[in-house]
Order: sequence, then structure tokens, then C-alpha cells
Amino acid sequence: NSQIVTHTWKQCETCLFYFFITECATEHDSWNIAVSHSVVGLEGSCLDISCRFNYPGSDRKASDYKGIWLTDSNEKVFHSEASQISSTFLHRTSMLGDLHHRNCSLKINPLKNSDKGPFTFRIEIQGFNKYSFGNHKVTVTVKDAPERPTLHVEEEMKTRKKVTVTCSVLHSCPSAPPRITWNHPGKESIESKKQADDQWQLTSSLSFTTTNQDNNKVLSCTAEFTGGKKVSSSKILNVKCESCLHHMNSNDLKCKIKIAVTLVDWRKICISLLSSSTQRDHGLILLNHSNLENVFFT
Repeated sequence: NSQIVTHTWKQCETCLFYFFITECATEHDSWNIAVSHSVVGLEGSCLDISCRFNYPGSDRKASDYKGIWLTDSNEKVFHSEASQISSTFLHRTSMLGDLHHRNCSLKINPLKNSDKGPFTFRIEIQGFNKYSFGNHKVTVTVKDAPERPTLHVEEEMKTRKKVTVTCSVLHSCPSAPPRITWNHPGKESIESKKQADDQWQLTSSLSFTTTNQDNNKVLSCTAEFTGGKKVSSSKILNVKCESCLHHMNSNDLKCKIKIAVTLVDWRKICISLLSSSTQRDHGLILLNHSNLENVFFT
């Protein structure tokens, strides 16, 4: 029985080994491509279409490869030989990747409203074979204007506290991403994350310490895309003043106080200043103190 079990296991090992080799051969030794079927681009800006391909053969000299991007009417969007590129796309397209490393990524700059595709990649390998990936076409949605940035700010902040606000924008040109600027000083950092269908999210973080002057101030961030298009988002900061009396200087108090009191014990009076200058100048504060009856701002 042990001999039968051993023989059966050896047969299984052979089957598993054959299956593994077959699967590897299917994945790496065939014509296949990884490319998005649909991408979104901004008119007047640049568009990067990521693309990688494989073929059933060994690596060859870099000069043996010719990469071609075509429209359905066989118009050459890009060709390794520049003289072959259609006049419609001439000087606007380039190959981002290295065909020798099986990278067929395409860049269009600037993107026009007519560049909607569908586009097909074709590879020609001298002395070997040619192949068009016609079942993996790329269509482009061309937008006239970018989406406004997403601005994240705390609903309420405290004075003299370090805070971080973020501004995020979507784009489709990682080789030349948009530039994000702020209207407030602080320490900036940038993070980029790839999303689905060749979209990227660029996030700018701004860190700063709040002051009394930040209250009711408009905070805005602006994203400028390759090609010059700009879009902004803004929010009003809500900064609350804590212990203002302890940090008060001569410039903090610009109003005069008229006090009508009886038997005032000055050592027990504590006036809480309002953070809003408008309320300080025009408001009426009623303090719950037995020795202080009326306090008016004038």
C-alpha cells in the first residue's frame, strides 16, 4: 500500500509541475497587454495613458522594437519613426516608456477635444513578429474644465494650536502634475496616489499655528494644471480664542468700557473678552456677578 501511495504522489507532483509550467507559459509567453479601456483627460493639459505588453519571445535589441498607436481609421497617433506620425498628432505625442522593457505608455500634450479615440497599440519586432492589440482599445473622455479641489478644514479651531488642512485634486498626467498653492503661510507637503483608470489624486497638506487674526479669514487653495487652467476652493476659518485675557496686549482691546457698578470688589471681576471684534465693538455683555450690574461697550 505504501508503494501505491508513493507512486500516486509522484504522479501528482508531475501533474502539479506540468500545471505550473503551463500556467506560467500562458501568462508570460503570449501576446497580452495591460491598459485602461477608458481614461479621462483635461483639454489643453497633458494625458498619460499607462501601458505594458508581453509577447512570446526573448528580449531583443532596443532598435528592434517599433511602437505604434493608431485610431480606428489607422491614423498614426504615435510612431517610433516620427515621420510616420499623422499631422493631427505631430509634436503632441510621445512614448513615456521603453519598448525594450515592454512599456508602451503614451503621453498626449496638449490634449485636444478631438482626441477621444479609441486608440489601439501595435508592436512591431524586427526579425520576429508584429501584433495589434485590437481587443484592448482606449477611449478618452475630454473635459473642458477640471473639478474643484477638495478642501478639508476643521469646523472649529483653537488659537495658538497647530493644525493641518489638506487640498486634493484629481488629474491624469503624473509626468507633469498640477501645482497646488495656498493663500496662507505654513509648512507644505505633497502626496500622490494612483486611482482607477489612470487617474491620480494629488494632495497638498498645509500645517500652521492659528492666531486670533485667522478667525473669519478665507482660506483657499488653487490648483494650476499643465496648460494653464486653474481652479480653486475656499472655506472660512472658525478660530475660537482661549484665555484671551492672559495673552491680551494693547492692540487686542480697541474699545472703551463704561461700567456702572455698586460696591465693586475689583479683585473679583473677570471679564471674558469676545473673540469677534464686531461683537466687542457693538455688543452688550451681562456678567453673572453680584457686584457687577451693567457693562456696556461704547
